[in-house]
Amino acid sequence: MPGQNKEFMKAPRILDYRADDATDARAQLRAGILAQRAVIAPTYFYDALGARLFAAITQLPEYPLARVEAALIAEHAAQMAHAMRQCAGGGALQLLDLGAADGGKAGTWIAALRPLRYLAVDVALETGRTHQIRVHMKETGHPILCDPLYGDGQPFFVSSLKKNYKHSEFEEEIPILNRLALHAAVLSFTDMHGKQFTLEAEMPKDLRALINQLDKSVKRKA
Repeated sequence: MPGQNKEFMKAPRILDYRADDATDARAQLRAGILAQRAVIAPTYFYDALGARLFAAITQLPEYPLARVEAALIAEHAAQMAHAMRQCAGGGALQLLDLGAADGGKAGTWIAALRPLRYLAVDVALETGRTHQIRVHMKETGHPILCDPLYGDGQPFFVSSLKKNYKHSEFEEEIPILNRLALHAAVLSFTDMHGKQFTLEAEMPKDLRALINQLDKSVKRKA
């Protein structure tokens, strides 16, 4: 996109943590494709060829979600951008694109929002493997906040955002967050009888407070 900040146009960094056992990988793919309800683990889409394959799949009649989403964004991007600017109090915006995939939506959002910074994040998880998000984020140089294993494990205080922050001299400052900054908002699964379940959990109070303070900090710096 002409005129865009070159920082936006950096090539995405693809981190591949799949097993090196090609025989096992072929067996998993074969079993998934031949299953009554065909499935391919999302980890196999995270390279150049996989990204093109996924983009092709989204154009199939059986996969309308991506096209519907793209159409909604294209039609209403201006109105949504206006609402976001109002929520930000007219200050500079930073766009965090969760589930960015191949970045196909980025052009529309950047043109509409003109954000100060654009960050694309897309992490694929595979059932049965632990610490996946935490390992991925450490590898990018941005470990999860308060992560004692892959980060510094230190609690997060308001004073780290406000230079002149003062709390009572008679009490220790209480951290906003003193545990791993991860939250499972939605969990979906199919039981042994084929019944689909979706469980949702509201974001905890400490994470809401953290996000609120981070938003305020961004507005002060804008």
